Amino acid sequence: MDVVQFKNDILPLKNKLFRYSLKIVRDEDLAKDVVQECLIKVWEKRNDLNLVQNLEAWCMQVTRNKALD
Repeated sequence: MDVVQFKNDILPLKNKLFRYSLKIVRDEDLAKDVVQECLIKVWEKRNDLNLVQNLEAWCMQVTRNKALD
């Protein structure tokens, strides 16, 4: 995954990830931090994302895990 694919595939999910995170942590600033950590993890794992069948579901799971931590 390169920068263009990241912008086209991942960044449009950030609002959905924020709303999901906000529902879990119930704090806007903390929810923003959770989404930022999720996006960083996606970028770090960009070379392995071809193994992921449903990228949106994987991002939701990462967000959930980060929010619960």
